[in-house]
Amino acid sequence: MKIGMRIGMRMRILLLILVILTFLLLLRHYDSPTHKFDIIQLSLSRIEPSFLFEKNPIIINEPIMSPIHLTETLFKYLYVKKTQSFRSDPSTFHQSRCRYALLYPRHADGSIKIVHPRKSKFLIDATEESMKHIQYVEVKLKKRQVIIVPMYWWYQVENAHFGHVELDDSLSYVKRLYKK
Repeated sequence: MKIGMRIGMRMRILLLILVILTFLLLLRHYDSPTHKFDIIQLSLSRIEPSFLFEKNPIIINEPIMSPIHLTETLFKYLYVKKTQSFRSDPSTFHQSRCRYALLYPRHADGSIKIVHPRKSKFLIDATEESMKHIQYVEVKLKKRQVIIVPMYWWYQVENAHFGHVELDDSLSYVKRLYKK
């Protein structure tokens, strides 16, 4: 009887280890940025949540009167915490630490520079010399035209009058709490 219990206990421990390893591998894949540097541009009527899982920036073609309403439609089940601000610092590059960041010029046309997470090693130093070597794409946006920036991508806005909505899912929210 004791031998059977030992084998059963060992099997449970092995199963638990296997489940934990599987979870860690899935978390690593879930958290890693894409290798491609694509920017998706679609009309609002053609955007589906599946595009968000490609982990590439998405530009919505038409301006939206109230970009915060995207949280009630496109992102309805994809976030647990929402943070909205109306000022962005245009002097530096910022890394998106939330699952999705919705950025849009509020009062006039504007531009945003986007840097792929895998091309951003110079941003970590943030020295004047290293900033000359950044590979970025500059995107021109009309007033209230939204760009969705996924987690870990870097961006720099042209001026301080960009609206900024951060959407966290449960995992990114916990990671942000842990990093603070």
